[in-house]
Amino acid sequence: MHFHSTARGILINDDAVLVTRVKGDDKTFLPGGHIDAKESAATTVIRELNEEANLKVNIDCFLGAVENNWHIGQELNTELCLLFLLSSDADNNLETIKSCEAHIDYLWLKKRRSGNE
Repeated sequence: MHFHSTARGILINDDAVLVTRVKGDDKTFLPGGHIDAKESAATTVIRELNEEANLKVNIDCFLGAVENNWHIGQELNTELCLLFLLSSDADNNLETIKSCEAHIDYLWLKKRRSGNE
């Protein structure tokens, strides 16, 4: 079994939430990443968004923890993810977020509108 300790954030802009996608894949996930040794989960989220998307964010509050399991071949992977609500610094241009990583993209997922809205 392979254990992953991660921290991710929810950043909302108007009616959309920021997600990450590995290029060529259709699955999306919240931005963040693996917690480094001697690093807090909050520091991880701030560092990852700065390194990968050149975004400066603030931690507004801790939301909770999420568990996830998946297999790669025969190996079981288990993730414990600490989740935070984020806000953006005023100097960020949230409309056009460009990834600093060649293998990932950032995109805004908009809330679906029901027929009653």
